[in-house]
Amino acid sequence: MRVIKFSAPWCGPCKQYAPIFDGAMKKFPEITPEYIDLDKNPELGREYRVMAVPSTVIFNDDWEEIFNKPWILSAEELHEEIEK
Repeated sequence: MRVIKFSAPWCGPCKQYAPIFDGAMKKFPEITPEYIDLDKNPELGREYRVMAVPSTVIFNDDWEEIFNKPWILSAEELHEEIEK
């Protein structure tokens, strides 16, 4: 499984989401979260249909997208999506 957080340095909600995301991911030490700065990698944002930041995208082991949601998730929401 891959969990990717898309953000941008100028994004206030991204800064709010950072500790929630990082804290939630501690529950899953077997998953190394990935962080993509859309200012530096706009092509990845287009490829993964990221329309707003922050966005969280989850892929299964075959790189099939199983979750894609913009904005701030709660730790519980993120845990629930990973555990599905």
